[in-house]
Amino acid sequence: MYELEEIKTILNNNINIQPELIKYIIKNILAVKNTDDKLIAIIDIGNMGVGQNIDKIQSDITNILSYILKCNVAIILTSEKEGARKITANKLQLKNISKIIAIASGKGGVGKSTITRNLASALLDKGLKVGILDADILGPSQPKMLGFSGNAELGTNKKITPVTVDGIKTMSISYMLKDKNSPIVWRGPMLQKALLQMFRDVDWGNLDILLLDMPPGTGDVSLTIAQNVELYAAVIVSTPQDIALLDAIKSLEMFKKMLVKIAGIIENMSIFTCPNCGHKSEIFGYGGAKNEAKRLNVQFLGEIPLIAEIRKESDKGKIIKTIQKQYFSPIADKIIENLE
Repeated sequence: MYELEEIKTILNNNINIQPELIKYIIKNILAVKNTDDKLIAIIDIGNMGVGQNIDKIQSDITNILSYILKCNVAIILTSEKEGARKITANKLQLKNISKIIAIASGKGGVGKSTITRNLASALLDKGLKVGILDADILGPSQPKMLGFSGNAELGTNKKITPVTVDGIKTMSISYMLKDKNSPIVWRGPMLQKALLQMFRDVDWGNLDILLLDMPPGTGDVSLTIAQNVELYAAVIVSTPQDIALLDAIKSLEMFKKMLVKIAGIIENMSIFTCPNCGHKSEIFGYGGAKNEAKRLNVQFLGEIPLIAEIRKESDKGKIIKTIQKQYFSPIADKIIENLE
């Protein structure tokens, strides 16, 4: 276990090995984090000249630190000093929640909320204690998916009591608003405060898994969660077409940079089967997410076809058990395997 200043001292004592590189590291190392199997070092490259080979610099720094410190080293290069320090800051202590998994994508409209709702139900059916946190502050969808239009209440312990629907504990910013149709027009600091309150000030009780229904993109909310919450893993959702995959990959790469494990990729709306004649149509293409998962060496969790009944019942706040068992239960099994 190394502290930042201790590492600087050790590097200075070994400066003769590669003087210029070690001087650069001492000057620009911002923070370190010790994990079970490696040391993570965050290096500022904000003052680096245009045209520098970033990959080579990262490799050189990794090699020299591994050699001198005699341990596995992972390097994060950043040009945002404050954000880098937050990665290693003390995260929220949510001791009663075993695993927190983000359901994410870089694009809206790919079905994250529908998948979150059905996965939660599938995990519950397998005997796990499950919760859903609707992390999309500006566009919360879970209340509609869950069929709940009321408000959360304050418990005797001065914490917010999550709304339990079909055995799943849930929380959304919508539960704290009087006017459900009023738009939320908040800047970054307000979004962050509200989001962290739903983690810290909600009486979640004991949960095996808390699923986070993430907002689209890689903006304030996603970064706030990655920096302040100990995420176990992220599940990336995409439709098959290239334009959706481009944004989904950006989301995946953001989590990787924030040292969050990628549990896998789900392809949603993969194929449409006509209910009248049985003809199969690849409306959004087919297999794109599976191909990307293979290219990125990430587990492909499964595909969900485009089924009109899923949309109809979701709008009513209901799920279809037969569809859940056929398509979502196998994905839940793979996620559970990842937990072991």
